[in-house]
Amino acid sequence: MSYEELLRIDCKIYKKILIVVFGIIIIFLLLLNMNFYDVYNTKGYITNNNLILNIPYNYSDTIANGKYLKINNIKYNLKIITVNSPSVDINSNLIYQEIMVKLDENLIYNDNTVLNVSIYYNKEKLLDKIKKLL
Repeated sequence: MSYEELLRIDCKIYKKILIVVFGIIIIFLLLLNMNFYDVYNTKGYITNNNLILNIPYNYSDTIANGKYLKINNIKYNLKIITVNSPSVDINSNLIYQEIMVKLDENLIYNDNTVLNVSIYYNKEKLLDKIKKLL
């Protein structure tokens, strides 16, 4: 391209490129400021509208610091009622704790129903997580 051809480039192209670049920068900044949680997946069962979880002993602090839990994409507040003393599973030699969690009154599950539970804890921004990795 010659100098004269460069002078004839339409201004609309520059505007489009500028909008795309600013859009990418804004999306990147929004992603860095988003909050993310760490997730611990486990199974539990229902007894008298309470959820009973058997959690490995090294994750007991995780549950105590948890923000909320999800059962079948329904979000529940995490209200711990009791934490039993550590027990040892003879078959697998794991130390675990039985934790009783109070769920909302509008619970739709029957007693002794086994459920997949996701516990969300350790809220951090994406930028902080990236800094930890580096």
